[in-house]
Amino acid sequence: MSRWLAGAALTLSPLLVGGCGTCARDEILSREVRELLRKQVELGAFPGAVALVAHQGCVLVKVAVGRETYAKGSAPITEDTVYDLASLTKVCATLPAMAVLLGRGTISLDDRLDKWVPEFRGVGKEAVTLRHLMVHSSGLPAYIRFFRKGVKGKANFIAACAKTELRYRPGEKKVYSDLGVILLMAVVQRASGKSLDRFVAEEIYPTLGVTACFGETGVPVDAAPTENDPWRGRVVRGEVHDENAFAMGGVSGHAGLFGTASDVARIGQCFLDGGSGLFPPSLAAKLCRRDGMVAGSTRALLWDTFKKGESGGSRLSPGAFGHTGFTGTSVWCDPESGLCMVLLTNRVHPTRANRKISAARRAFHDLVADALARD
Repeated sequence: MSRWLAGAALTLSPLLVGGCGTCARDEILSREVRELLRKQVELGAFPGAVALVAHQGCVLVKVAVGRETYAKGSAPITEDTVYDLASLTKVCATLPAMAVLLGRGTISLDDRLDKWVPEFRGVGKEAVTLRHLMVHSSGLPAYIRFFRKGVKGKANFIAACAKTELRYRPGEKKVYSDLGVILLMAVVQRASGKSLDRFVAEEIYPTLGVTACFGETGVPVDAAPTENDPWRGRVVRGEVHDENAFAMGGVSGHAGLFGTASDVARIGQCFLDGGSGLFPPSLAAKLCRRDGMVAGSTRALLWDTFKKGESGGSRLSPGAFGHTGFTGTSVWCDPESGLCMVLLTNRVHPTRANRKISAARRAFHDLVADALARD
């Protein structure tokens, strides 16, 4: 058990549906959110969605709209529909695992990556630390289609990432990199002796009441479908949409997690609540704060931070933190107001060419922030 758990007041598990007392404001806000999302379905932003809004750990809004696909006979979305969380995996699995290990003193942000991944060798690589990976300034490129090169399996992907040459000097700039987070997964595995999926399932999720799981290749999860994928030649359903994660076996640091809106909210609330006993409050605050390593970067430690007009909308406080996922998922948390807002969709169904999710996200977050500001 984490030494931080003893005596901790866990305000999170479970999130209280109506736990703060229902009121007319909550009912009005639920109707407004539902109507907004219904209009987005009509506009073709996504076939269906689940939105959850929590305030001070209590759920104010939890609504589901639309269907799993655009077909008339498709199953309706429910409040407990499971979605491919895509890059929310970074903050819903990899980051909590790193936070626990940092809190225990097993690893340090200033550790050189080659301490844990000794095969990470090459020009300039001795300067890369775990902090560089977590703020996306390691020098690694954003993405390489290893799946197109025939790379398969977790070990081979870690080796391929470790062999990749740096494209810029560590700390010089920010380049959002999936490769860096794959290597963080390797750090978790080697520092803890457990795979990432096993580590979070055994040491993090039970405390938070989270039921999210990874979609291992060949063992589909009961989830909303994602894309009609030309590479796989079929509609992807219950297996990770990200091709590299699929080729790895479904478990990766950058993608592969499946979960509900409640799962994502519980993890977001964990960071709002100062670690929920899993890691110290000072560390939770540090992880959610803009790091400042790269001038002008909005990145915290795996979290992103608020920038007006982007995915978090225009109304959150400067200290808000969040993340998005390629499949159409997002979470934004605002410590100043105590808000945690989750929006899960499968906007890539039937094609990733659909980019209407951007406007929908901004409208959702602005609607909620405005409603709370009126009170």
